[in-house]
Amino acid sequence: MSSSSSELVFAYPNQFIRAGAGAGKTTKLIATFIDFSQKFKSVHGRYPKVILTTFTRKSTQEIKERLLTQALKLNDQELFAYINKKSSVHISTIHGVLGLFLNQYQDLVGLATDFKVLDKEQIRKQNFKELKSIFKSNSQFMQLLEHYSFNELLTHLDRACEFLNQNSKINFITAAELKTIRAKEFQHIIALIETLCELPTPSGKGWAEYFQQLSHISTALKSENLDLALNISDQLPNKPRFSKDKPQFDTDLHDDLVKYLTDQQAILNDLDTDAYIAENHRMNSLFYDLVILFSEKIKDNRRSKNEITISDLETLCLEIIRSSSKAAKQFSSEFDYFMVDEFQDTSPTQVNILNELIGNRPHFIVGDPQQSIYLFRGARSEVFLSKQSQALSGNYESIRLNTNYRSRPSLMKFINQFFADFSSAFEPMIPKEAEPIVSKFFDGYFIQAEDQIQAALNQIQKLISLGARASEICVLSKKNSTLMSLSQSASQYQIPVQLMVAAGFDERREILDLVSFVRFLVNPYDSENLIQLLRSPWFKMSDQQIVEFRKNKTTNHFWNQLRSENLPDSIRLIEYLNQYTSSGVLQTTIDFIHTSGLLVSAKYLDASGKKEANIWKFVQNLRDQMNHKNFHLNEYLSNQFSSLQSDLASNSSEAQPVISPDRVSLMTIHNAKGLQFEHIIVMGMKDLPNTTNIMPLSKNEMTGQFNLGIFNVDDSQIHNSFWSQKIRKEFNSREHAESERLLYVAATRAMTSVTFVAEDKKTNSKSSWFSKSKWPDFGINNTPDFSFESVRDELVPEIYLNSMTEIQKLSEPFQILKTAEPLTESVTEKISKNKFSQQNQISNQFIKNLDKAKSGTDLHKLFESLKYNSVSEVQNLTNDKNKKYLQFLMDQNELPLNQILKFGYVEWGFGLRYQAKLIQGQIDAWGIVDDIVYVLDYKTGSSEYSESAYLQLQFYATCLKEMKKINSNQKIILGVIYPVEEKIIQKTVSFNELKLT
Repeated sequence: MSSSSSELVFAYPNQFIRAGAGAGKTTKLIATFIDFSQKFKSVHGRYPKVILTTFTRKSTQEIKERLLTQALKLNDQELFAYINKKSSVHISTIHGVLGLFLNQYQDLVGLATDFKVLDKEQIRKQNFKELKSIFKSNSQFMQLLEHYSFNELLTHLDRACEFLNQNSKINFITAAELKTIRAKEFQHIIALIETLCELPTPSGKGWAEYFQQLSHISTALKSENLDLALNISDQLPNKPRFSKDKPQFDTDLHDDLVKYLTDQQAILNDLDTDAYIAENHRMNSLFYDLVILFSEKIKDNRRSKNEITISDLETLCLEIIRSSSKAAKQFSSEFDYFMVDEFQDTSPTQVNILNELIGNRPHFIVGDPQQSIYLFRGARSEVFLSKQSQALSGNYESIRLNTNYRSRPSLMKFINQFFADFSSAFEPMIPKEAEPIVSKFFDGYFIQAEDQIQAALNQIQKLISLGARASEICVLSKKNSTLMSLSQSASQYQIPVQLMVAAGFDERREILDLVSFVRFLVNPYDSENLIQLLRSPWFKMSDQQIVEFRKNKTTNHFWNQLRSENLPDSIRLIEYLNQYTSSGVLQTTIDFIHTSGLLVSAKYLDASGKKEANIWKFVQNLRDQMNHKNFHLNEYLSNQFSSLQSDLASNSSEAQPVISPDRVSLMTIHNAKGLQFEHIIVMGMKDLPNTTNIMPLSKNEMTGQFNLGIFNVDDSQIHNSFWSQKIRKEFNSREHAESERLLYVAATRAMTSVTFVAEDKKTNSKSSWFSKSKWPDFGINNTPDFSFESVRDELVPEIYLNSMTEIQKLSEPFQILKTAEPLTESVTEKISKNKFSQQNQISNQFIKNLDKAKSGTDLHKLFESLKYNSVSEVQNLTNDKNKKYLQFLMDQNELPLNQILKFGYVEWGFGLRYQAKLIQGQIDAWGIVDDIVYVLDYKTGSSEYSESAYLQLQFYATCLKEMKKINSNQKIILGVIYPVEEKIIQKTVSFNELKLT
């Protein structure tokens, strides 16, 4: 394969960048890409071939959008076209890069060009079938079922095979090795006991007798009789009292005594007995043979079918690199530049592969070890630190970006101090230059409460009352369950929230209906599915009608009976089937979405936009899958339309709306990475870290050794070897360190304030965030650098009476549908082959109401945008009718609108606590010009209702008075603007008239 690339004839350094949270790493990446591309072109006469890899698909999309935006800013059409050219600029996750490599050299590992990537369910089925076949022909492996169930054994086999592929050669810890490890611990304990016994007898009752018993344990261990030593240990009297203030002997010796002999989890009790070692060796030897056999058969089976798994992308690339160094060099030579984003999230295996694929080509690496939070996916924070050491001593330009541009300076100083007290693992960031802004918000909030759900809701209401918009607030938690509980409670108090958890997509009603529709197109004779489809709101047959219809069945197939009748639903379904035959599944599904009322109702019933986003995610997923060479619709449906993704954004997660609604976001900390919000609320400060308590199959990534625990009949538990327990504890240490980084990631999403919520009923473990942090006493604390508040929250949230009421009134989906037409009425004339009349399904009045509401919303958005854009810019974004309304606003001279917009506020949301109630509202526009307060409202309706509009504006003005935004010396003018009628009505009110009742 010939190289299409060129050797650089200009110097461009390798760059290694450590970029802290909010330090502009993506900005640096974009600037470097543009700089390299332009310099390369000026020398070589063409744009370079670049590989840019990051951790998630979301990140790849963001980077490409920002590259294209930069090209537009530079007004460089050629650069814009270049960035869009996939053959020149490959932007993907690391698995996308591995797929690119494997597609070129798949023949070296026995794959054809059109190999298929299996999803988890397909892998599970294949493995199940293969293991069952092995058991039938190799009965000796059945002994493993004495320790593990079939499914558990299947899981361990899958992990062991992946471990084998990554290391090329593995082996189990043998009996001899376990005894050697045990002997070392024996020596530690013997030396400890002998040291203690040689000490002068400590003061205090019982120490002489206690040391005498310890000497018997030492004697037993010297003869390698662990059973006897354990028996003596069980008979030990309670350890005499030891005072650390006035120690009877060296405190380090006492700590070792506790660690090895007297603690509940003393090392002596964890050591492997001879009987355990013998059985462990026998089972692991058998398991090892099974792993080798199973791995060979699975590989042969997949190669024969030309199939791979997502983990195979890594292991097969490694296999190619090991067997043919020329392949990696050839691949590297085909590109001019490599860029690796989020380097701290890569695994050791991925780093090894990247090193080979990059070779000696110039490259750019950026990341932050303080934000490494994907241990469960194989990421290792030490990978970054190792590369950093290499960069500092090697051929790299090492750059440190540690100025935070995301958070306001006082908040950054607060975060620095918080984490300085929290852990020594974090380095402070430099705050950006201070801005002369007086904020109503504290930098930090510490909240303790009996119920963290209610405390979080109270804090949301507090932030909104201080002027925050709901969309500026995000609640973060480690657990989806906590967020779901919060979402349910928020609905009770009518607090607008949107839940963004990585689950639930395939259970949404709109998705179930779409899947049912596509299943019908594929197989209309599936009666159960057909009934499910007809029971959806998009068809007219009621449950009772379906029952009555089937009572008189003339055929076993529901569809045969239904299509023989001249019913509206059967006619529509026949038309859809005809369209499926002529236009295909994708177009038919899109038409169903538009014409059934599914899309309109989604917009109408769900203000958050998630229903609509889910619908289009389904369509996009179907479109993507159809582009694959080996796409089969039946297989797509049987696997629940789950395309394999190597990304964190699981296909099972709900889609997010294109336009973010004014709702509080609820998401896990992992999902929030890369995002920012004005206000962050972190829940679960007293939760325990997520740690691995059971590790049946333990692996040492450095040595390629493994050990499988064995079943103990006495307590019906899996017991791990002492070696395995050490592996797990080392992994737990990494998990605890990552738990600290998780809180750091959460806090650094904040731009204005961060809130920490701790729940009383949670056990205050020393490993919780609460225990590790320096939690302040209750009260307000103002320092020269930042301010924070610590409170105990025992309040019950207020019920918002004006935020969700209108939505709740419209919560009946069937209200938007017309009354069901008679079953005997023919609708053939109303239905065309490829398009159905939307008005046929949705009431005309409903459409009119939607259009009216949409017009009003559009106008408000246009008027709001006048504050930030010129009139000409706004007019370019809209239609002729709206341009006319905008021109009226600009031409009128009754109100100083330009000055109000320039110095005032638009779409100004507020919250005011009054007599134990929370008053909320949103003013279209208000401002102070020449000491006159103007409070304005845009209306698209009739001016005959202006009196009601005045009452609303007077109420808003009263709230401004209560919030001390206006004073008694100022004149107050209420203005109602009717752009459709080209009319403005004004009214002056006095300061004393503004009273809340």
